[in-house]
Amino acid sequence: MKMVFASLPGGRGLTLPGGSVCLQGGIAIVTTKMNQILDLDIENQRVVVQPGVITLNLKNFIAKYGYLYQPDPASENPQLWAEMPVRTQEGRTA
Repeated sequence: MKMVFASLPGGRGLTLPGGSVCLQGGIAIVTTKMNQILDLDIENQRVVVQPGVITLNLKNFIAKYGYLYQPDPASENPQLWAEMPVRTQEGRTA
């Protein structure tokens, strides 16, 4: 039996709009424990992260290698990577 349902990634629910809510059914997936920085590719200037990585932690991690990631300061902590495409612009272009 095939089931189709909506899924919505979310984090701590601390942003101004609040947490994830599935108004028309589906499930909200909490990503706070998926918080690892998996890979940093210096040559191609690319980083692979799990959706629960806190933006400030990512910023501090890449700073050790001489890089700067400057999101909207209001989203640095405790903003999760998974929340960015839903709530801010950085996730679409970062």
